[in-house]
Amino acid sequence: MRLNPPRFSGADETILFMKKNLFLFVFCTQCLLLSAQAQSISLQEAIEMGWKNRLELQEQALEIDIARRADTKINAQWLPQVDVNADFRYNILLQQSVLPVGEFGIPGIPSDETQTIAFGVPFQNQLGLDVKQKLFDANKSVDRKINATQTAIQETRLETEQLNIRTAVTEAYYTCLFQQEKIRIAEQNLALFQANLDNGKVKFDNGALLKNDLNRLQLDVSNANLTLTKARKDYELAQEQLRYSMNAPEETQWTPSENLVDLLARVPANLPTVEINRPELREQQLNSELNVLQADKQTARRKPSVSARGNLSALALNTDLTAFSYVGIQAAIPIYDGKLARHDAEDYQIRSQKSRLEGQRLQYAYTYEASSARKRFEKARLDMDISTQNITLARDIYATDQGRYQLGALSDTDLKASQYALQAAENNYLNTIYELLVSALQYQIAVGNSE
Repeated sequence: MRLNPPRFSGADETILFMKKNLFLFVFCTQCLLLSAQAQSISLQEAIEMGWKNRLELQEQALEIDIARRADTKINAQWLPQVDVNADFRYNILLQQSVLPVGEFGIPGIPSDETQTIAFGVPFQNQLGLDVKQKLFDANKSVDRKINATQTAIQETRLETEQLNIRTAVTEAYYTCLFQQEKIRIAEQNLALFQANLDNGKVKFDNGALLKNDLNRLQLDVSNANLTLTKARKDYELAQEQLRYSMNAPEETQWTPSENLVDLLARVPANLPTVEINRPELREQQLNSELNVLQADKQTARRKPSVSARGNLSALALNTDLTAFSYVGIQAAIPIYDGKLARHDAEDYQIRSQKSRLEGQRLQYAYTYEASSARKRFEKARLDMDISTQNITLARDIYATDQGRYQLGALSDTDLKASQYALQAAENNYLNTIYELLVSALQYQIAVGNSE
């Protein structure tokens, strides 16, 4: 019996055409989204993106701008200060005074006669222009020095934030590369254990392998799958940490474009001995200088200040205006403030000493961190030499044992032992590379090297 192909109406054909095109459109859209969401990035690009996007740097840049604008305020204080004063007043009830009119010797008025009289006019309006110009103020030079020091402190804090962001991004980048290698090793081990299981199934079908031995091979594959799944999840977490350290958009997935071998080639054979130049040390030194300047400011408060003043006013007590003006010199001379300025100056001197002690403590801490990182680097360098020899030896042994196994001259157990030895050598080599990179980074951060 011959089956005829189904026939569709015009509407059905239109529906099928739309479904095919809709599927094609969705497929192309998903491909474009995936390509747009996954972007590769180098280490330097990641650091620069962190410097550009992190809000800490933007906030600190605003702090620097505020500190730099302080001199503008000082300049404004030394410009003429002009005020206009207006006083419009209507006297509802004038003040009354009692006059002893009898004392004036007016004929017909008793000598003890008094009379109540209100003095003044119903309204009293005054408009004045007051100008003041500073001529001398001992605080001016000290204030400029304080502003310059505060600006330098804010700039130093910006360097600290940049160093911290560089450290966070670099460590996250290293972790991504480390997890990538963990995935590669896990995939390689899974392939090896899967090949063992495939060979084991053939032997089991031929009666050359016990069921318990086959179960062991299946367990190896299951464990390898679990290790691979965990490595992939750890890599996703490392990518998220890298994105967070750069403050990058959430919809974009960033993938390192470099590998551990490329970064390892940039690490010197020996770390150079350099002087510690952490921005935190410079900040404490600046804090000490700032407190000394604040103490000087308290001393300057006790010195006189001189200003020139002028005034032009118009007074209306009736329909006519009366104008008057004056110019003069105003001096403010502190006499006694209960020793408040001296006590404040002593407080700032104590704070200056505290900043110096904090700088010494940080110097000791960073010296220890640099020394510890150098020792870890030297140890990692030695471990690298040993790990390189071990992984080369493990690969040679596994290649030889694999050939012997194919010829039937090596047991399954001995081949698995070679595989486990190769796996351990690769993991040790990977851990050593990671430790070498991290210890080199920690040394650069400890000494304050921002390059």
